[in-house]
Amino acid sequence: MDAYHATSPAELAEFLVERLQGGSELVAPIANGEPIRLMAELEQRSEDLREVKLHQMHALRDRPYLHGTFRGRLEQCRGS
Repeated sequence: MDAYHATSPAELAEFLVERLQGGSELVAPIANGEPIRLMAELEQRSEDLREVKLHQMHALRDRPYLHGTFRGRLEQCRGS
């Protein structure tokens, strides 16, 4: 694994999204714990993602991925 020392939240978000593999599942904290920069980076770079599922309850922001905007790339996990 690459060593990384974050110099800013934006750089850390970019670093993390660059390393996501297709089929990854992420769990985001609820409410005030929502990682705003990471969520923005995921949506901004959705063209580079494949079948990434995001588990998030009680999102504070109405994000496009919640409405299926990035279907097949970045989606809200609906459970099974």
